[in-house]
Amino acid sequence: MINYGHVIESINIGIVLLDKDLNITDWNNWMALHSGKDADDVKGRNIYDVYPELNRNCFIRGCKTVFTFSNLVFLSSKLHQYLFPFKLHGSYSTLFEFMQQNCYLIPIKDEKGVIEGLMINIHDVTENAVLERHLKELSYIDGLTGAYNRRTFEHRLAEEFNRHKRDEKPLGIIMFDLDFFKNINDKYGHQFGDVVLQQTAKLCKEKLRTEDFLARYGGEEFVCLLINQNVDQTYLVAERLRESLEKAVISNGDVSVSITISIGISDSKYASTPEELIQCADKALYEAKNNGRNTVVKVI
Repeated sequence: MINYGHVIESINIGIVLLDKDLNITDWNNWMALHSGKDADDVKGRNIYDVYPELNRNCFIRGCKTVFTFSNLVFLSSKLHQYLFPFKLHGSYSTLFEFMQQNCYLIPIKDEKGVIEGLMINIHDVTENAVLERHLKELSYIDGLTGAYNRRTFEHRLAEEFNRHKRDEKPLGIIMFDLDFFKNINDKYGHQFGDVVLQQTAKLCKEKLRTEDFLARYGGEEFVCLLINQNVDQTYLVAERLRESLEKAVISNGDVSVSITISIGISDSKYASTPEELIQCADKALYEAKNNGRNTVVKVI
């Protein structure tokens, strides 16, 4: 005969048994491990006394469904994240504060088919949630530099341009690329060229506000949206970026180089569409290159 008590205690999911008044009748080892609450301390107590956080719509509705219709209820981590607030530690805690859980509410019936309680099954799906988060990030982040990619930038530009026009606030744009980057690739190789691009993006992020939006536009070309910044304010930021990169020394192993950038800027006041704003910045960047590089040019 199967020893169901042994199965419940050894299985690698959380199992909580409740009576019809939602008093705890069983609490397996997995629950004790992750909650820090021993079975002897919680048995006989109401689940809301042990976890007041469960008194929320998804759980209340789920219990009513189980007891009224005798149906199984699934609470997805994608919608609810978690049922029991089990704190995460280690690397996963940088992405999620609590364990991500898929939970099932299952009716418990007596030999006559009458519901006498319910069982909660808790599955830890944090690892899957982390993987999904990383895959999602890959869809909008440039894999080499960690800046946003061009597709994400174009989507964000359309949103911000329309919002700033509606609110009558300026949207600054900076477009720049690395001067003579091809020479770096030819002399030191593409691997070192990748390091230069990575460090360029890192240095720029350090000089920008959190609300600003840096993207790799293509090759050695980057673009940045400056929220609520007019062309004069954008010019000051662009100069700060240019000076910072000019002073930087980028090293990898025994190879070190100094870099400069050419920058074109504008703001939404001088464009009627997102495409025109890009064209303004691109035109200014072209002029910056023709003016001897390592400079900032604005088109208005």
